[in-house]
Amino acid sequence: MKKIILLLSLLSAFAQANDYEKISVEVVAENLNDQAYYIPGLSGSATEYEGFISNAGFIVTTEGVVVFDGLGTPSLAKAMLTEIRKITD
Repeated sequence: MKKIILLLSLLSAFAQANDYEKISVEVVAENLNDQAYYIPGLSGSATEYEGFISNAGFIVTTEGVVVFDGLGTPSLAKAMLTEIRKITD
């Protein structure tokens, strides 16, 4: 019984939704061609722009999406994933 409770406790950690901090910066994918997209970071300090100072990109293929750089924080990565879903859904 203890093993079952332990297993259920461990599995419940994966069932919880990830709530990330809200961001005030805008993450927008720019289309480069039919398949390639670019997300330009902002110029300045990381603290000034909530870590959004690096560039990222992704390529949409027939097999899926290839992402280059998931950005600097989970909140930014979630915003990037939202942009990818807008394009691929």
